[in-house]
Amino acid sequence: MTLAETIDAQLAAPALVIGSPPPGGRDLDLLMRPAEAEELGSWLEREGFLERGGQWVRFRDCSVESVDLVVLTAWGLSEESARNLFLEARPLPGYNRLMRPASSHLLLALGRRLVESDGRLRPKHRARIELALAEDVDAFEVARAAAPTWRADRALAALELAYRSGARISRSARAAALAEWPYAEGRTPTRARVRAWLEAGRTREPRGQLVAFSGLDGAGKSSQAEALSETLGRLGWETTVQWVRLEWTTLWENRWLGFLGWPARTSLGLLARVRMGSGKDGPAPLTPTAVRQRSGVVANVWVTVVALAHALAQRRETRRHLRRGVIVISDRYTLDAAAHLRFRYGESRPFQFQIRLVELLSPRPLRSYFVDVPSETAYARKAEQYSLDELTRQARIYRELAASLGVRRLDGERPREELCAGIGEDLWRALL
Repeated sequence: MTLAETIDAQLAAPALVIGSPPPGGRDLDLLMRPAEAEELGSWLEREGFLERGGQWVRFRDCSVESVDLVVLTAWGLSEESARNLFLEARPLPGYNRLMRPASSHLLLALGRRLVESDGRLRPKHRARIELALAEDVDAFEVARAAAPTWRADRALAALELAYRSGARISRSARAAALAEWPYAEGRTPTRARVRAWLEAGRTREPRGQLVAFSGLDGAGKSSQAEALSETLGRLGWETTVQWVRLEWTTLWENRWLGFLGWPARTSLGLLARVRMGSGKDGPAPLTPTAVRQRSGVVANVWVTVVALAHALAQRRETRRHLRRGVIVISDRYTLDAAAHLRFRYGESRPFQFQIRLVELLSPRPLRSYFVDVPSETAYARKAEQYSLDELTRQARIYRELAASLGVRRLDGERPREELCAGIGEDLWRALL
């Protein structure tokens, strides 16, 4: 059975689905009387769900099941309004206890939600209004008659204006509605208006966050990044997966590297033309790579140029999404860049300054995960670019650097679904 069907079978009394009804909803939003909500919460806990602020989630199969429980008393309705809300509810086809609000009650609830948010009517809420009006053409008129007992006259008027005009509700209109409810509770009318005006002026732009996955090619980080993106999407967050790799992003596709590296490349070219001896039988001229390998100064200068170019590219790829409040899931990040700098330009050289430069210039992740697998496992999964010996060397560097960069090590040989669940739970707790 689906989660909605399972919950329906557990209920002893009706519960109202106040979000998108199943199976179309991303999660299940339920409005319940206190006693029934407590009973359902206990059942969810026994079933392995975790709770934060009324949201119950269970991570499994690289996805998530989510239930939002709202206790009826939180809506501040009079006894008569609360009773009518359940008496006039409509059955949901295929369910015994799960019901949906009457069209007029749905409009009142959406009006409250509109003024409590940023005043923009979302497409999904517009669609629900259209369905409500298709079912009852007089829904707004019926809702207006009930609005005083809901303390939602202004909220309903704001909803109708937003629906008819498509305009965003002004701060003053939202403040007037909020002064009716919830900020009228325990306040004089003047204090309620002041508190509502302050609340209506708060910015609610979502804050972007960054999550990074690192590890060898074949470790499974791309699979985990995609699974996490889908899971967070089901929980209501907007996500994007970014692929940032030192070789591609910096060495082969970054046009700024040519500009930044011109002095270093010119010096390498001049040194490469210097012969170690004279005469036609003298040693061959040094290549730029050979000069870099022999000279610690030259190597550090060049790696600094590469690190700076990569840090700027990494910063550019992530910040443009973070500014929009998106959760950026980066497939490879600073740990991968640091490991490849050392692997490519000298395992015996720590390049601490260059690695620190990348770390400082790049946005700081909320969580960084190192999916660690033996080199043999990575090679068996993806024997493309590197040999087994090269992967073994890279694995050693990754493990050495992970702790110093504060990256959480994950056992990449655990079952994929088990690893997904652990990551999902850890990040869900961090985001709340």
